[in-house]
Amino acid sequence: MLGALRSDDYTAEAYTALSSTELAAVRENDLGVISIPYLSLGILVLIIMAVIFFTKIPKTPVEDKMSLSDSFSKLFQNKSYVMGVLAQAACVGSQIMCWTYIFQYVDNLNDSTGWNLTATNYNVAAMILFLSGRWIGTALMKKVNPPKVLGIFGMGGAIASIGAIVLPGMMGLLSLVSISIFMSIMFPTIYGIALKDMGDEAKIGSAGLVMAIVGGAFMPIAQAAILDLGGDGFNDLNLLGYIPEVNMSFILPALCLAFVGYYGFSSLKRMKAQETN
Repeated sequence: MLGALRSDDYTAEAYTALSSTELAAVRENDLGVISIPYLSLGILVLIIMAVIFFTKIPKTPVEDKMSLSDSFSKLFQNKSYVMGVLAQAACVGSQIMCWTYIFQYVDNLNDSTGWNLTATNYNVAAMILFLSGRWIGTALMKKVNPPKVLGIFGMGGAIASIGAIVLPGMMGLLSLVSISIFMSIMFPTIYGIALKDMGDEAKIGSAGLVMAIVGGAFMPIAQAAILDLGGDGFNDLNLLGYIPEVNMSFILPALCLAFVGYYGFSSLKRMKAQETN
């Protein structure tokens, strides 16, 4: 199928030399070729959804113990759960912000220092640290209470974010990359803490925690607004005379990760209070 792409038949120079009419014809042809697998996947997904929708699933005797309204009422009264949803949104938002705007961060470093760093390499390094942090955090939680580990990792991520803001050059970039270690254990740990000791309302509660990933959609927009405060560039506005706005935009991940850390430590305090009662 890829062999049908007409744009592959031209060199870069020949492609740019095509007239607007010829370019439109090539793009229309290639769009038609590329759209076929996506349309096929879309139709397949719709078929699967239809099968699920029209399949009658038998209920077990233990289902429907709690109504939807009762579940929502109980969840909203659960402070640990409500804060957990917010922490989950902050966690996912921090991940997307750090892994998205590292490219602008590196571009600004290259512009200001004359370096020729490749942002993708540092993003890959962040992903490797994220995976390594998951193993380290999981091992720690076998000996240390998960809320305490979450609190420590949250505060560590906030400190690393501040380092990405205030530290110059390569030190700031390495601080930005290191944030991924601290974000690694957050999503599953928050999920477990927020649903702890729940009954039937956990069915709806788990959906709310998954939907909290919407933080990854809204928070990068807010960070972009900070980045663009002085203009379209990455260094149009300096804080304290030396911190460019692209660095300053990482104040949002810092605040989000600090909130996750607070959620971890407050959950630990609540857990100890329950044990003593």
